Amino acid sequence: MNSMKKILFLSLIIFCFTGCVDRITEDKILCGTSIISSLVRDITGENNTKTLIPHLACPGTYDLKPDDAKKISTAKILIIHPFQKYLVDKIIKINKNLKIIYISSSDLNTPGGYISGLNEIYNFLIQIFPDKKEQYNKNMNNIISKIKEKIAEDTMLIKEIKDKKIKVISSIHQKAFCEYAGLTVLFTFAGPDSLQPQDLTNMIKTAKKEKVKFIISNLTGDNDISADIFNKELKVKKITLMYFPPEEGVDSYFFSLYSYNLEQIKSEIK
Repeated sequence: MNSMKKILFLSLIIFCFTGCVDRITEDKILCGTSIISSLVRDITGENNTKTLIPHLACPGTYDLKPDDAKKISTAKILIIHPFQKYLVDKIIKINKNLKIIYISSSDLNTPGGYISGLNEIYNFLIQIFPDKKEQYNKNMNNIISKIKEKIAEDTMLIKEIKDKKIKVISSIHQKAFCEYAGLTVLFTFAGPDSLQPQDLTNMIKTAKKEKVKFIISNLTGDNDISADIFNKELKVKKITLMYFPPEEGVDSYFFSLYSYNLEQIKSEIK
């Protein structure tokens, strides 16, 4: 009798677990930002990814909206950046069963960073959808090949930029892309709260001495405020780049992000 009860109990556990797994489908993945959505979309090959925070909003200071509750409540998996951890308590109150995954890859607006992100997302997803491992691997390698082709196409342009030895100061979020694009980053800045008066004075002196040509700002967040503070004294051209791509087009969102940022720099290099 006890053996029969154990069998029934184990059968119930297996049934419940299997039922939960079956209900986890790719359209139940919610992504913290559009760059994560791009990664997931590239791996799955599906265009049904959902994004929590719009690409023009700052994901580091975002307040959840009523419409976000529906996305959260119907999701099974949430993939976010570590800096979005501040949202977790509110999110769990909406959906306590949500599985939360943190992506640690950084510099996702650069080819190398994005490829790292693809590998990380791939490794997450094949654990959840093991039967799709072969297809996911094929999708990932296809995108990586296209990224490498793009790098090859732009090799001469980036060499030309690098040879000009252009010095810039940059938003911390765009430092890696600036360096990829051949610019020399003298120093980086974050939001205005991080700028101490004496440090600001010293940085401006250094920038003037080194003949900084551009200030590289970031579209979202408060780094642009800092860029304008610097530029009151430096009076140089400000170039604003993106980190989070618009979710448009049939190709990987990464390519529109990459092309936009490189074009912004290229158009100012005389």
